[in-house]
Amino acid sequence: FKDYIIPKPNMTERTAKFKKLSHYLGKTLLVLLPVCVFSIILFFGLSSKKEAATLNTTEPLITILCYHHVDFPRPTPYSVSSAQLNSHIDALEKAGFSFISLKQLEDFYYKGTMVPSRSAVITFDDGNLNVYTAAYPLLQKRKIPFALFVYGITNLGHKKYCATWAEVREMADNGVIIGSHAYTHPYLTIPPAEVKTPAQYDKWLDREVVFSKQWIEQKIGRTVDYFAVPFGAFDSKAYDKIKKSGYKLSFNVHGMNNNGLSDPFNLNRFVVMWYDSPRSILAQALRRPIYFDMTYPNDLSRSIDAHPKVRFKLKNEAQYIKKSIQLRVSSFKWEPLYHNRDTDTFEEQLQLTKQHFYIASVKAKDISGNDCLGNWLFLYNKQWPSFFPTENIKAK
Repeated sequence: FKDYIIPKPNMTERTAKFKKLSHYLGKTLLVLLPVCVFSIILFFGLSSKKEAATLNTTEPLITILCYHHVDFPRPTPYSVSSAQLNSHIDALEKAGFSFISLKQLEDFYYKGTMVPSRSAVITFDDGNLNVYTAAYPLLQKRKIPFALFVYGITNLGHKKYCATWAEVREMADNGVIIGSHAYTHPYLTIPPAEVKTPAQYDKWLDREVVFSKQWIEQKIGRTVDYFAVPFGAFDSKAYDKIKKSGYKLSFNVHGMNNNGLSDPFNLNRFVVMWYDSPRSILAQALRRPIYFDMTYPNDLSRSIDAHPKVRFKLKNEAQYIKKSIQLRVSSFKWEPLYHNRDTDTFEEQLQLTKQHFYIASVKAKDISGNDCLGNWLFLYNKQWPSFFPTENIKAK
């Protein structure tokens, strides 16, 4: 067994080798440790930045209010008092909203310039005189920016109560943003009876969308970059016309709010009515917007189907409580929906009788308990309109 006896190790030599190895390991760790720590910080930092960029698509919450009259002397559902307007502003500011201008909103969508996490925009439609006499001094005193959308011609139907071009210019010279509300304030979806062909429809849209911009610019001596769709009613052809006419932003009045996912040429506003209290304004302003992966009928599309099965698929569906999801198409009531598991869509069968535009609104609660609202617009015709080109059937 002599050959298998393991010699006793030299402990002094082993200790020296161990000390030498420890010395080199210590130096190596001193070099590598800062590198490792930096790498970990960098990794998680980039991860958090990436997550923030993703979250920024749904932030900030942007609510856009649409007023018409302030202190109007005649009864109208669209007029609020100066006291009401002040109370609406107070409620929004108390809830953490900051008021921003349309230029700030434009820069958010085009340049990525951030706006406050709760942003509010005040707009007025029609160019009524009381905006100049009541709203303008009130908002100037409070240093709150606002926009005024005017008709190209003298405000049709409001001739006794509209602001003059001199008054509009004065407001523009003092920071009020002036936008177009079309030339004659028509339904852009219902051209005059003499419009029979797609070419005639295009020419008519040119007057309402393009010429109104040029006309107002001539009157106020400033560029007009923003368009408010009359009645919030437009189709894919009108959408294309607005987008190609030099405007930066366009607005509907469909009642929902906005965030980073919103289309700059189909931004949402809600109309303020005479009965709106600070509480109701705040409730509308705080609703989170809902978006869709698909809708039928398509947004801004025309249809001759009198019995459409209205359906949609929610974007980020997992963030909503399914049993809370309801649909209401204008002129119909809120309804719980059938969930088609095969297509993962929510559906409701309708029977349409009136040739008009319809707004399909979806409300739900998200898993955090927030009220949410989303919608889209489609039009019903009993027969396909001769003036509407078939290549524009699909909405944008």
